[in-house]
Amino acid sequence: MTEQNILNLDIIQFFTKVNGFQPTPMQAELLLAMLDQNVSQIAVCCGRQTGKSLTVATGIIYLSLHSNLSIILVSAQSNWIYHHVTQIFNKNPELHQYIKWEGKKSIVPLTGYETNFGSIVHLRASTEKSLRGVPATIGILDEAELISDEIIGTVEGSLSGKFKLLLIGTPPRNHKGIFYEVIRNPVDRGYLLFKWSAEDCSWHSKKELDMKKKDLGIYYDEEVKGELLPEAQRGIVAEKDVDACVKSIVLRGTGTKEVGIDWGSGGRCKTVLIVIERTKSAHIKGIFIKSWNKEQIGNLFTELAEILKFEKPDKLKVDAFPQLYADDLKKVYTGRTIYRVSFGEIYKSATHKERMLEQLIHKIQTHSLEIPDNNEEWRTLIRQLKTYRRGKQYKDDYVDALCLALYEDKDLFKPATAGVVVFPRDYEKRNREALHEW
Repeated sequence: MTEQNILNLDIIQFFTKVNGFQPTPMQAELLLAMLDQNVSQIAVCCGRQTGKSLTVATGIIYLSLHSNLSIILVSAQSNWIYHHVTQIFNKNPELHQYIKWEGKKSIVPLTGYETNFGSIVHLRASTEKSLRGVPATIGILDEAELISDEIIGTVEGSLSGKFKLLLIGTPPRNHKGIFYEVIRNPVDRGYLLFKWSAEDCSWHSKKELDMKKKDLGIYYDEEVKGELLPEAQRGIVAEKDVDACVKSIVLRGTGTKEVGIDWGSGGRCKTVLIVIERTKSAHIKGIFIKSWNKEQIGNLFTELAEILKFEKPDKLKVDAFPQLYADDLKKVYTGRTIYRVSFGEIYKSATHKERMLEQLIHKIQTHSLEIPDNNEEWRTLIRQLKTYRRGKQYKDDYVDALCLALYEDKDLFKPATAGVVVFPRDYEKRNREALHEW
């Protein structure tokens, strides 16, 4: 292929030439839609590592070499589309002659590039300040699931003429916002939707996909296949917020200590104890965690008592079921009051479980919770937090223990003399009803 005729290639041939392989059928359709002047709004919702960013990057380059356009390229984080643009130019020297100004670290400048044909590609962050005053014909928003509705509206408002707007991303976890509504009802919103899975891509082996299916569980459909999770399967918090709470190590301080114990109720569920430290600023630190499986239940209460005597918690909250466990613990531990909490019990117009989850969600979303990542017990908690959903009854024991440890209510957990606190009077009946509901 000579320098003189690379511009004579159609967009499918151009993709093959600059990338060294042919596009998949869905990638080819997306490339053609990017050229179609009758298509003004495009949404791409695919799994990760499916080539969507590379496809859009190739389309941007082709358009900039064949038209006089202004293109805004926006991303919520690292701009992978522009990363592919840079790689394509670096790997194809015959394209260099069409760049008006070369960058210092790469052929294309870090903030965007201009071609000899009059096209300009603006690289912008997803902020009002960055986007203000940048008119364009084409707007492309990468990682659209992470970009606010206000920014999407700002980009759309900057477009004029025979414009084109592209929203590129993976299924949003929070099931909210413009991008979610677009991929849920593309026709009603006036979008042409492209969806494909990593299973459709030849560069992913069956062994690799099988491993991801095992590791990701219910999130395989979302992360690999690009499918929206049903509402009932959606996690209570975003993975990025959980990751923001994870620290390599968490140091103990001088705050108050609180303990949560969730009793194991069967072969798959463990008894889990978590100790947290609550600072004066209401920041929460995870400082100790331990679990017991059913084979270790024989010495459970003795070991619990030893840990509690060492930690000396200011508050001790335990799952109310089985109801005799708190009594058994009290026989060997005569320290602080044991508050027995029934997850399904109605309290202040909501169940304790609902109120606990709201407190946990708040701590995670505000990143005011510190979880160490220095042993497998804490890592199990982290994995469960990322997959936990309302109504879940399996692989939720670590989260339930954390919920109990975090649970805060000045009226509910009043200082009391040593003993077992049970509430309310008809506890046993309502506990059975609550257990049936959960």
